[in-house]
Amino acid sequence: MRARGLRGVASAVLALVSLNLGPVSLDVGAQAPSPPQPIVFLDVVVLDDAGRPVTTLMPGDLRVVIDDEPRAVVELRYVFGGTGAGAAARAGVGHADTKVAADPSRLILVAVDENSFASGAEQAVTSAVRAVGDVFAPADRVALVTLPQPRAVTAESDRQRFRDDLGRVRGRAAATDVAAATGDQRGAGSDRPLPGPERTETAEEPGRRLEVPAEPQPRSPDAGQAGRAQQADAPVSRASIDVLAELLQGWRDVQGPKTVIYVWGGTWGPDPADPTRPYQPRRDLDRVVSAAAVSRTVIHAVMVRRSVRARADADLERLARDTGGVVAITDPTGTWPGRLAEVMAGRYLVGIEERKTDRDRAVRSLSVSATKTGLTVLAARRWAARDDPAPSPVEAAPAAAATREAAPSASGLARGPVRDAELATVMARASEFLEAYLRDFSSVVAEEEYLQSVTHHRASGDFSRKSVRLRSDLLLLRTKSALDWTPFRDVFEVDGRPVRDREDRLRRLFLEHPDTALQEGARLTQESSRYNVGPEGRTLNTPTLGLFFLLPRHQSHIRYERIGEDTLEGVRVWRIGFEEVQGPTVISDARTGLDLPSKGELWIEPATGRVVKTLVRCEAAGFRDELIVIYRRSDTLGMWAPAEMKERYNSGKVFVTGEAKYSQFRRFQVSTDEQVGVPKS
Repeated sequence: MRARGLRGVASAVLALVSLNLGPVSLDVGAQAPSPPQPIVFLDVVVLDDAGRPVTTLMPGDLRVVIDDEPRAVVELRYVFGGTGAGAAARAGVGHADTKVAADPSRLILVAVDENSFASGAEQAVTSAVRAVGDVFAPADRVALVTLPQPRAVTAESDRQRFRDDLGRVRGRAAATDVAAATGDQRGAGSDRPLPGPERTETAEEPGRRLEVPAEPQPRSPDAGQAGRAQQADAPVSRASIDVLAELLQGWRDVQGPKTVIYVWGGTWGPDPADPTRPYQPRRDLDRVVSAAAVSRTVIHAVMVRRSVRARADADLERLARDTGGVVAITDPTGTWPGRLAEVMAGRYLVGIEERKTDRDRAVRSLSVSATKTGLTVLAARRWAARDDPAPSPVEAAPAAAATREAAPSASGLARGPVRDAELATVMARASEFLEAYLRDFSSVVAEEEYLQSVTHHRASGDFSRKSVRLRSDLLLLRTKSALDWTPFRDVFEVDGRPVRDREDRLRRLFLEHPDTALQEGARLTQESSRYNVGPEGRTLNTPTLGLFFLLPRHQSHIRYERIGEDTLEGVRVWRIGFEEVQGPTVISDARTGLDLPSKGELWIEPATGRVVKTLVRCEAAGFRDELIVIYRRSDTLGMWAPAEMKERYNSGKVFVTGEAKYSQFRRFQVSTDEQVGVPKS
């Protein structure tokens, strides 16, 4: 595997780089300044007792011991990673004595161990890998390899090759091995510490080439189904852990931190030396941990749980723990209690005094702990001296909590009276997430099944009820000149009766007649709105409406407030309230053009900025409208998409409820430069 220009620092690994401090200021007449004191940096992640990243530590809050010798912590530098890293760093959540930096482009390798699951179990494994993909930032360089027979890959921000490689994953383990591994994996003596580090020599030649083992020969990416099945049944000459160690050794000259996400399906497979016996990985773990230190790599392990009784494997836990990583356990549907997002959101560069012997090319033992209670420190148990450049500090904005009104965030998103700097950081991540989402979710067509009911209350006290079930094609389009989506809805079925031919009319319209597509699409949408029950012209029922309140051009008009935390769709999220405090507003009256201020809530994953749920309330004289949307992962699109929408409309005399579900997502390319607007009331 090859990667060039890797200079950022982003993952929870333990590494060593050199940095000289500037000269010390002296009074006039003082003796000549002493030479700058060289320091080295260690990479550390710190979490609180709820598993959230801690970003406000001071040098005295950490204790470092190298080869049983305590080292004084001289400097802390918190490096934000992933989505919105630069804006998050500029938002300045760090302590006044803690410098901040950013690494928006991380190098990540997903290694799927095909020896750990049987043929036929690929769906659970690929679902887990797709869940891992939710952690990636748009700028991350990502690649996927399969063990024990990796092929040459290139880490890149374009995810298409990653998705193609995921489709080639094939289980190799025998079914009997998997069945035997569904219980408690802990073996006698497996909790014993690893042997002490050997004095492993490291190469000093600079370079950026990522190599894969020459043996065994990589399988062809174009192999057909029969070929893959034959390979799955073929005897394996090497253990996956052994191949992983070689991969890590081959990366030792690549600058910057690296992250491996090792996907394990429940068994270690047979011993290559004696296929009649199970493989014992603990004998090779020592080599992997040392190779991770040499290459500056953290390993996170993802265990695909096949049974609710299965527990984390002890050797798998040691693999992650001793390289500074964590173990995430999925359920059979591929969801998990999201730990990776928090762990990969950022980390500390811990600067300590350098010793002369630090650069003797040896792998050493290391222990990092917190002097405060209630904190969890993730740091590798070994490291080797390296000369990777450290990321430059970013000047932090004034802390928002220090004043009654928040300072503007670098993203321009939290310009309302946000009252804490952590919230400004989350909003900065959400701003970048939305920018990528606008790009990736454009020109998407979904099938919408929408049940609407209306109740009319008469002055006499009587009432009438009516309901309708609509099936439509819903197109969400972003043109070159528009700043957000424009929805086009084309109803094709009412209460089970077709109202037009079942064809992809919207898709054909924009592909075959782009010059007039916007006008014709708007006409079809207006025509379809007549099937809605309730007031005429009601067009706020668009699933992406809640995301408009995160658009940068609206943020100076909106006040945000952190309400609390929740867990939705297996994701730990912040619940953030918003309220439009001045115009122009997102929603306006279609007849008068007057602003219609809205308020609501957004459920956002703080480590990635991903939106999981939205609630919008628009209230004015004579009506109140409320829209709730839930997002879930779409394997077809390779991203999260609207899954459910609920609407409540009340004008006093008319009460409308609606529930919609979305499926059959498909994407196509549209070329148009015409101006379109946002949904209006």
